[in-house]
Amino acid sequence: DFYKEQAQLVPARGVDLTLLAPPPPPSPPVALHTLSAADSGKRVTVTGMVVESAHFAAGFKFTLDDGSGRVRLVLFERTYDGLTGPEALNVGATVTATGQIDAFANELQLIPGGGSDVEIVAGARDLKDYALGRLSGNDHNAIVRVRGTLESVQNASGGLEWLLKDDTGVQKIRLDRVVAERVMKRL
Repeated sequence: DFYKEQAQLVPARGVDLTLLAPPPPPSPPVALHTLSAADSGKRVTVTGMVVESAHFAAGFKFTLDDGSGRVRLVLFERTYDGLTGPEALNVGATVTATGQIDAFANELQLIPGGGSDVEIVAGARDLKDYALGRLSGNDHNAIVRVRGTLESVQNASGGLEWLLKDDTGVQKIRLDRVVAERVMKRL
């Protein structure tokens, strides 16, 4: 196959690949400020705190900060699903990850090969519970935890819409497909 005009071998099945030796042990973590686009293709280990999280059509992105710089940790669905305790991976968590550096859209990314390449050293900070009726436009981009009774679930373009209710009010929650699939498995 070809990607960005470079030839790549793409085995169709796991049995099409034979490892002749174990992979090298992970290198010690590097400081994030030392990484640049010139490191594309390099395999490195980093440690940092998650300061932002987002999802995209094929997985999840977490911005790691080690105090010296930042890198975007990209976990494709298969990698995310291979994590031990993925619910602990959110803003405030400390993570050590080994993967390949890539520069995509002027952003450095670290792409682990599998869930075993990501260790959640410390889970996300405790979040304050919010009453549904207290949420407002002032909470835009805030990370909140809400609890309530699931009143309805409806299909929406690219995911699901939930109607969640507590003693203070009702809120609509939109889950894009990549999130909805994982949440519904746990219900």
